[in-house]
Amino acid sequence: MTTFHHQQIVCLQTERPVASELLLRQHGNFSLSDMLQAPELFENHIADLVTEKIRVSRMLWGGQPNAAIFLNFTPNQITHPKFNSLVNSLAEHVEPGRYIVMEVTENEKAEQWELMFDNLRLAKEKGLRIAIDDFGKGYSNFNSLVRLSPDIVKLDISVIQEAESLEASCNAFYRIVEFLQSINSKVVVEGIETEKSKMIAKRSRAEFGQGYFFHRPCPVEDRG
Repeated sequence: MTTFHHQQIVCLQTERPVASELLLRQHGNFSLSDMLQAPELFENHIADLVTEKIRVSRMLWGGQPNAAIFLNFTPNQITHPKFNSLVNSLAEHVEPGRYIVMEVTENEKAEQWELMFDNLRLAKEKGLRIAIDDFGKGYSNFNSLVRLSPDIVKLDISVIQEAESLEASCNAFYRIVEFLQSINSKVVVEGIETEKSKMIAKRSRAEFGQGYFFHRPCPVEDRG
């Protein structure tokens, strides 16, 4: 059995939900913690995971007006031999007026950069949108970001937390958002948990926000 929670992403100016991110909680006998400790499990089970993501995405679309579903993929899943055929399956199941955002996670380093870039370009050609997750920590690389030209960049929670606590970090946060928008990427500010962090995010003119202030992750069956 595979279970997911979902968390809504809002338009920062209106604070209305515009998308949901699927968050894996359990796959068969493996908890999310098990899989994060053994990342090869994401690759070994990629076909089953994509099948389940399609099923749950359709369930979400049936119960809410949000157009976009964000689906997480590790760099090494993206370079898996089955990836391109699985992208075809994802694209075939996107309903009219809806779209899938393929969110590249930052919890492991890509082993085959060139293949990852090529496969993501193919995914974009199939109509999927590309997001970079947790930018600002881990393996973040500005040159790779510009080359990939993602549709969306999600800022790591640490970025807004530092902006909330230090004025200098706040100014740096505004510059990061400005840079990302200059390369034609929309920005999701992750980790908005307080009124203060919400107002800082709004002043940055980032397009989207995500965090406990707006919506806590909940089981897909509970779409509130």
